[in-house]
Formats: sequence, C-alpha cells, structure tokens
Amino acid sequence: SRTESQQEYEFTDKQEIVFQNLVGMIYSCAVLFFLMFLVTMLEIVYKAHSAPKDAPPDVATASDAVDYLFYSYFLRKASLAFKMVITSRGSDISNLMTGLNGLYLLFKRMRFVSTIYVLKTMALIAISHPRCDAVSQCHDGVSQCHGRASQCHGRV
Repeated sequence: SRTESQQEYEFTDKQEIVFQNLVGMIYSCAVLFFLMFLVTMLEIVYKAHSAPKDAPPDVATASDAVDYLFYSYFLRKASLAFKMVITSRGSDISNLMTGLNGLYLLFKRMRFVSTIYVLKTMALIAISHPRCDAVSQCHDGVSQCHGRASQCHGRV
C-alpha cells in the first residue's frame, strides 16, 4: 500500500516530449470535432429554416452532431490529463491513467456509434432489398420463396 508521501514515477524530458506531441495531436482533434459539431448544428438550423413547415426533423444529422460533441469532450479531457503528465510532479502515472481512461471512453463511444451504424445500415438494406411480394411470384409458397431468394428476386 502506498502512502501519500511516496511519489510516483516521473517521465524523462525525452519521454515528456512524446506526451507533448500527443497532447497537441489529441487537442487539435478535439477542436476539429467541436468544429464539426458547430458546423453540423448550423446545417441543422439552415435545413430547419429552409424546409417545408411539416417536414420531419433531421434526426440523423442531429445524432451525428451529438456524437461529434462527445468525441470532442472525451478528447479534450484526455488531452488535459496527458498535459498534466508533462506539467505535474509526483503524479505522472495517475495522470497517464486518467488520460488513458479518457481515450477508453472515447473508443467505447465510437464502438457504440459504429455498431449502431452497422446495424442500422444492414436493416435499411434488408428493408429496401427487393423481395417476393406475392406468393404467386414464387414457385409454390412462401417457404420456397425465401429458400430460393436469388431465383425469386430475379423474377420480381
């Protein structure tokens, strides 16, 4: 068990340059994702004002905007933690772990968004794919229609 008087490992100046470069890259990505959020929000407002009155809201674009904002937040949080590795003394490992946790949360969100995208896209493809609309178009019943989808689809 560690006492508060015990200090953690300190990275060397050369190692801190690596962290400094990483902080700059992560921070610039956070800024870009925030700009993507702002631009997407402007797009939503523009579309809403130019769309017919009864047009549905652009939920997909709004969802993208929220994702960009989350990405920006997690990247900014990670960059601040990695910056603390450079500027603090005695807590490099704790700050490193906080930065890594920020990246973990980012990748967790990206995995969630990617999974939803893949499932949604597969569902849309399945829904929009031509199917046998009537049993009469197939050989002798629904079960055969689905069993011989390629033959049936060619006849639809």
